[in-house]
Amino acid sequence: TITFNASISSCAKGGAWRSGLELLIEMAQAGVERNTITFDAAVSACAKSGAWEWALQLLREMADCRVWRNTITFNAAVSACEKGMAWKPALRLFCEMAELHVARNTITFNSTISACEKGAAWEPALRLLHEMTQEYVERDTITFNASISSCAKGGAWRSGLELLIEMAQAGVERNTITFDAAVSACAKSGAWEWALQLLREMADCRVWRNTITFNAAVSACEKGMAWKPALRLFCEMAELHVARNTITFNSTISACEKGAAWEPALRLLHEMTQEYVERDTITFNAS
Repeated sequence: TITFNASISSCAKGGAWRSGLELLIEMAQAGVERNTITFDAAVSACAKSGAWEWALQLLREMADCRVWRNTITFNAAVSACEKGMAWKPALRLFCEMAELHVARNTITFNSTISACEKGAAWEPALRLLHEMTQEYVERDTITFNASISSCAKGGAWRSGLELLIEMAQAGVERNTITFDAAVSACAKSGAWEWALQLLREMADCRVWRNTITFNAAVSACEKGMAWKPALRLFCEMAELHVARNTITFNSTISACEKGAAWEPALRLLHEMTQEYVERDTITFNAS
């Protein structure tokens, strides 16, 4: 068993999940005992590649063979669902753990919330976040980042901002990814004043503002019909030596277009040539 377990584990680390499954079958054919460690390694191999359907099949096989499924087993299966963009199966596994009295830890919650985030299922993600408090499970930066990102994808920008405040109150570190997700949430709804407020807060907290941050804020201004603030952000990027790409220019030009500011739009178009930034159909259409 030890021989096969080590071999399957090496397949998991190397991303060779199919080879891991073949070894699992070989064990059964050879009459070698398969235990929790064996299946954990095989499920982990599936998780690395997002082969969630196979991971669930292995969990069913464990139940049929009366092999104990522990937190590691379920965490790996939930991770497989998360990578495979299958948030509903991830939630079902999460609930099944409670039914079987299998302990759920920060990794369990984070993987399930991330699965919900990838499916833009922000309401289940927020329920899980608050459930962590009820179960006294530690919430970390990854937990909140995934939750805020789910709010961004679901258009629930106010909920995203509330989580940002909650992080500060709970003493959880907020990083660039945290704020990027919150600014993106504002961008989706054109809440440009809030997006600018977040950029100022990042500066005050000495959190690095990157191209993604500024692009999201410019997009918020563009959707909110605020072309002058968009231009100011565009200039601020140059002052801070933050790279400006096609998305930056396109969003700023689109903001000018919505404000009927054709002269700044044309200047930006020509500036793209000077900075060797690719101009595409969107660029010219907006100009």
